[in-house]
Amino acid sequence: SQRIDVIGNEFAHCGAGRQCTEFVASDMPVIVGNDAHDSDAFDEVKGGAHGGIIAKNHVHDMNPGGGGILVGGDCTGVQFLVDPSVDFEAKDLYVWSNVITGADGFAFRIVGCHDCVIANNTYESPAPKAILRILHDAFASVSGSGCDVPLHNANVRIANNLFSWPKSGIDVIPTDESPANIVFDHNLWFASGDDVTTLYSDMPFTGEPTSLYNKDPKLTAPPTDVSLGSGSPAIGAGTSIPQVQGTYAGTCPASPPDIGAY
Repeated sequence: SQRIDVIGNEFAHCGAGRQCTEFVASDMPVIVGNDAHDSDAFDEVKGGAHGGIIAKNHVHDMNPGGGGILVGGDCTGVQFLVDPSVDFEAKDLYVWSNVITGADGFAFRIVGCHDCVIANNTYESPAPKAILRILHDAFASVSGSGCDVPLHNANVRIANNLFSWPKSGIDVIPTDESPANIVFDHNLWFASGDDVTTLYSDMPFTGEPTSLYNKDPKLTAPPTDVSLGSGSPAIGAGTSIPQVQGTYAGTCPASPPDIGAY
């Protein structure tokens, strides 16, 4: 299948352990402007998917332990691959201007994605277990045991994102992935009442010179309104990213753009 559009829907109470939108070996899904809540996760795009846009969705008030947006997916059986030569779950998947609130499992779970962009998203959650989960993946062979055909992420850019949460002792990025496969720039990391640079993370995320750390983004009225309030340090602190075609509010990005979905 190619270019399946999922636009302007509401998803709620999706099946336990499943996603509200799930695409396997489907090229260029367009998942835009949806509202998802009371579920374990919003989406999955995997199985050697070429291209895709996940943009301007509101993922909120998820189940206890539930997460936000998957970028890629897990353990596709090789019998489901349209192209058996692929070495990724998803490629050229662009995830931008999404608002994720009340999803404590993760903002993004990045699995087996090549040449993917995660940009200009806003995440705010009361008690996150992790902010990003970045994982190696593996296809499942027909005759093997479990997920036994190893894959990895490659050239994933994480930029212009706003991550805000209360003080907590979390693993910010639990991962088994090589840092060489992930690029961070122009993000804002804020844990109210804590120093994010002292929090544990399997993958380094601090010290990146274009990013902001411990700067209160001055969100308007979280969790209901996570737009940027007056004087937010995120205003104008981003960088132009061609794949980002607009803000969550439906406007063109500023120049330079703000950090976050707005």
